[in-house]
Amino acid sequence: MTLTPWLLSLTVLLSAPIRKIELLGFHYLTPGQVEHILGIKEGQEYYEPLLRGGLAKLRELYRSKGFHHFEVIGQEVKTTDQGIELRIVVQEGPRAVVEKMTFEGIESLYPRDWEPLIQKYPTPRPYDEAEWTDLQNALLRLYAEQGRPFAEVTYSADSVRPDTYQVHFRIQEGPKVIIAKVKVSGLRSVRKKIVLRELKFHPPAVYQESKVLESIRGIYLTGLFSAVTRELVPLNEAGDSIVLVLHCTEIKPRYLELGVGYRLPSELEIRISAGHLNLFNNNQRLEVTGNLLIHPTEAQPDQKIVRRRAEIEYAEPYFLGFPLRALAKPFYEKDLLVQKEEYGLSLELQKIFTPYFSLTWALQWKRSPIRSDSSGPISNSIIFLPLYDSRDNLFDPTHGAFLSLRLQQAGWILGGDNYFRRIFFDYSQFIPLRRRTVLAFRLRVGSQSPFGPSTSIPATERYYLGGEGSIRGYDERSIGPLDPNTPDLHSGNHLLNFNVEVRYRWNHWGAAVFVDGGGLAETWAEAKTMKIYVSTGVGIRYFTLIGPIRLDWGYKLVDRSPGDRGRFYLGLGHMF
Repeated sequence: MTLTPWLLSLTVLLSAPIRKIELLGFHYLTPGQVEHILGIKEGQEYYEPLLRGGLAKLRELYRSKGFHHFEVIGQEVKTTDQGIELRIVVQEGPRAVVEKMTFEGIESLYPRDWEPLIQKYPTPRPYDEAEWTDLQNALLRLYAEQGRPFAEVTYSADSVRPDTYQVHFRIQEGPKVIIAKVKVSGLRSVRKKIVLRELKFHPPAVYQESKVLESIRGIYLTGLFSAVTRELVPLNEAGDSIVLVLHCTEIKPRYLELGVGYRLPSELEIRISAGHLNLFNNNQRLEVTGNLLIHPTEAQPDQKIVRRRAEIEYAEPYFLGFPLRALAKPFYEKDLLVQKEEYGLSLELQKIFTPYFSLTWALQWKRSPIRSDSSGPISNSIIFLPLYDSRDNLFDPTHGAFLSLRLQQAGWILGGDNYFRRIFFDYSQFIPLRRRTVLAFRLRVGSQSPFGPSTSIPATERYYLGGEGSIRGYDERSIGPLDPNTPDLHSGNHLLNFNVEVRYRWNHWGAAVFVDGGGLAETWAEAKTMKIYVSTGVGIRYFTLIGPIRLDWGYKLVDRSPGDRGRFYLGLGHMF
């Protein structure tokens, strides 16, 4: 079958949109995958060189997957009054098969280490060069973990019959390497010991890839460097002794940031932050932060600044010479929306066990001058916080999970006016559904109760639901029983909140569909039958380096009044 392409002028090629795409003969790839490789899409402008390059990539992909007889047997470009119509016809042909994989040169590894890697690729199997590259990289990582970073792994595919191949891997293991010493380059103001104390090994030591990578990650986590690279420099001809050179690029330790955020319909937040990341050239940190929330309300028409918060944070990364992160945080906050005023001091110790898991212990003293008759002004608390975070990106996660469990007790041997216990569970999961689409889920459960001489929870410690951050579509703090201290608001001691979003991203733009829900109760008995409020909505996103600019529209599904058309929210960053 032969199709004759239409001859179009350069002007038409550059200006006409693609109206229709017809793909025939494709079985291995879906139409969407083919269009992505070709770089074409209905509605976009047609550009012939782009299609020509896409066809070359398509041929190369099919060849690498074993379709050695793949052909484009027809290509038609037709212009109409509505735009360009494309028709591409291919013949995939049979797919080659790998009959056997063989390995030469594996001597130092135990079979229990390398055989599981090979067993993932049983033969016979379809020809796929990407799999061979994956296996090559897995073997290189295994050798590097076993102390042989100079190992070389190559492979070749030999035809034994038509469309039947045997893949042969050749390994040169190289010497077992000892890290004799570590050098650091690129330091200007940071002390060398700041870098060296992040090492997970002590020279001389056998090279181990995981410990080297974990060390580099620890150096990044100091927050003092924009780039950290490694170089292995042999000390002798045999290459069994090396110097590990860490090339570091410092960032400026002082910073001043000003942030402005706006939430519909009339809420303006201003944040200013100044700090130093390397006090005394020893990685101690000092940060001063101030927040103002400007939101004229009917309740306080003359009070435009409804929330003020100031905080100073001092951090010591190695407390008393131990790998414990210590923080001291004095703070002050006044919130007219919930009739809250408090100031205090929090002292924290954090131990990082793995790249994903940490434990934090904290002591907190807090005084609340504005209080109800049933609670006192001072709360002394001890807090225990285990945290797991495997998200791939803090600003725009596409996979991974976040899990924290906050256990808090106020009073008892710590004294103070308020005695209560609290548990708060926060779990988020991010699951890639397909290319560009992510399912995001969050569940929050909180429960607290007074004990001893206290009969109620202080107003500053109660849970609130509704609006941005919890259940979109409802007014701020409008869900649950009436607050005993501020009758215009709703609050509770037992909280349930869940959020589900399907997020789609295309380059800098994105969209989301979401369902929010939850409820509040005053007592545990009421929590068993609490009313659940649910909303749904959609949103659009524009992605920046620090996260998406987000516009959401939320719509009540429970207790919706006549004429309620939902609420809009404008913010920076995902809600969770």
